[in-house]
Amino acid sequence: MPKRVRPPLLLSAAFVIFLVAAFASVRSPVRAAAPQTPGQGQKSVADGVYTDAQRTRGQQIYTTECADCHGADLNGSDTAPSLSGVEFVGAWKGTTVDELFEKIRTMPPTSPGKLSPPQSADVLAFVISRNNFPAGPTELAADVAALKGIRFEGAQGAAADVPAPNRSVLDGVYTEEQNRRGQAIYANSCASCHSASLAGADVVPALVGADFLGKWTGATAGELFERIRTTMPQASPGSLSPQEYADIVAHIFNRNRFPAGRAPLDGDLAALRMIRIETSKR
Repeated sequence: MPKRVRPPLLLSAAFVIFLVAAFASVRSPVRAAAPQTPGQGQKSVADGVYTDAQRTRGQQIYTTECADCHGADLNGSDTAPSLSGVEFVGAWKGTTVDELFEKIRTMPPTSPGKLSPPQSADVLAFVISRNNFPAGPTELAADVAALKGIRFEGAQGAAADVPAPNRSVLDGVYTEEQNRRGQAIYANSCASCHSASLAGADVVPALVGADFLGKWTGATAGELFERIRTTMPQASPGSLSPQEYADIVAHIFNRNRFPAGRAPLDGDLAALRMIRIETSKR
C-alpha cells in the first residue's frame, strides 16, 4: 500500500516549486523575450533626434566656440572643414552619431575638451539641423552609448542629387607615382596614430584589411577622401592640400591591393564621388 504524504509536507513542496519558478523568471527575463535582429531599434538622424531648444543652444555655443574656424555658415575655411552640405553628409554617412560627438569633443583645437558633454551634444544638434535633418520631441543625449544607437543617414535633401558612381577602384584609379607620394605624406601625417602598416592601434581604426573594407565597401572614394580631410590629422584637420589628401587615398588603395592605373586620383570631390569602393565587380 503506497505511503501517504502528509498535507504539511505537500504544501512545503509546492511552496519550494513556486519559489524556484519565480526566481527563475526574475533571473532569466531574456528567455521570454523575442530575439532581436541586428540593428533593430536603431534610429536615424532623419527621425528627429534633437529639439528646437537644443538646436538654439547649440547655435549659440557654435557661434562662440566654433564659427571662427568653421565659419558662421558652417562652410569651413582653408584650415577647417565644412560641417554642412553634400561633402559633409557624404563623409559621415553610415556612421553612428557618437563618432561625430566624440570628434566635436576634441574641439576647439586650442583647448580640446573645453566643451562639456551636454554642450557638445547641443553643438551636434545644431550641426545636424543645418544638414536638413528635422527636429523631434527628445533632445540628443550627451551619452556615447545612447548616441551609438543613432545612425547618420537618411538625409532629406543634402545628398539627394549626387550622381551614381560610374567607375570602380578595380579599374586602376591612381598611379604608382601617386602611391609613393601618398606613402611619404602618410608617414609624416598619419602613421603616428594609424601605424606605418595602416593596421591602426587600440581605438584608432585600421586603414587596411577586412575591417576597413567591410566598412567602406559600397561607399565612394569621395566619401573616404572627405572623411580623411575633415578629421585628419587629428591635431589639425584639413591642414593638407586636397591633392595631398588624394595622394593618401591612393596609398590606402594601394595597400588594400586595388590596382594602379595610368591616371592619378584628382583632389576634386565631384570626380572622387564617381569612384565606387568595391572588392568585386558588380
